[in-house]
Amino acid sequence: MTSSNSTLIRRTVIVLVLVALFIWSAQGTDFSLSALIQGGANMLDFVGRMVPPDLTVAGAAWKSLVETIQIAFVGSMVGVVLALLPSFLAAKNVTPPALTILFRTLLTFIRTIPIIVWALLFVAAVGLGPFPGILATAMYTIGFVGKLFYEAIEAVERAQVEAVQSTGASRLNVWRYGVLPQVAPHFLGYALYIFEYNVRAATVLGIVGAGGVGFYLLHYMRSFQYEMAATVILMTLPVVLLIDAASMYVRKKIV
Repeated sequence: MTSSNSTLIRRTVIVLVLVALFIWSAQGTDFSLSALIQGGANMLDFVGRMVPPDLTVAGAAWKSLVETIQIAFVGSMVGVVLALLPSFLAAKNVTPPALTILFRTLLTFIRTIPIIVWALLFVAAVGLGPFPGILATAMYTIGFVGKLFYEAIEAVERAQVEAVQSTGASRLNVWRYGVLPQVAPHFLGYALYIFEYNVRAATVLGIVGAGGVGFYLLHYMRSFQYEMAATVILMTLPVVLLIDAASMYVRKKIV
C-alpha cells in the first residue's frame, strides 16, 4: 500500500469517526434544525420587543460597563502575576518531574472550574459587588494562562538555556537569563489575550452578583424591560469589539 493510499484511508476514517460522533451527540442533545426554524418567529418577536432601545438607562449602563472593564483588568493583572511561578514550576524542561506533576495538576484543577462558579464561591465568601468578580477573574486567569505559560517555557531554545547553565549559574539565574528573555513576548501576548477574554466573561458575572454590566442585563430581562436590555447590549458590543481589536493589534506587534 502506497503512502498516499494510507493517508487517504486515515483521513477517511477520521472523517467518519467525526461524523459518527456528531450524529451521536446530536441525538443525545435533541439537536433539531426544524425546531430552530419553527422557533424563528418567536426569536423575531423577542428581538422586536427590544426596538427601539430605551436610552434613559445609558448612564447606568455605561457606569456598569466601565466597572466590568475594571474587573477584567484588575483580575487579569493579578491572575497573570500569580500564574508566573506555578507555570515555571509546571514546565518539564526547568523543573523536577515531581513538582511538574503537582503544579500541572493544580493548574488543571483551577482551569476546570468555570469562571461563573468561581464567582459564586467568592460571592458566598466576601459578599456581593465587583470584588468577588475580580477574585473569580483572577482565579480563572491563573489556570488559563498558567497552561499557556508553561507550554511557552517548554518551547524555548535549549541552546540559550545551556549556555547560561555552562557558566555555573544558579537555577534562578538560568530562568532569568536563559528562559525569560525568550518567553517574555509570548507572556505579554497571552496576558493581553486573557484580558480580552475576561472582558467578555466579566459581562455575565453580574448575573450572580459579582458586579459589572451583567447585573443590569439580568434585571432588565427578568422584568421584561427588553428596550433597556437592548441599550445595555448595544453599548457593550462596540466596547468589547474595540478591546478585541486593540489587543489583537498589540499582540501582532510584540509576538
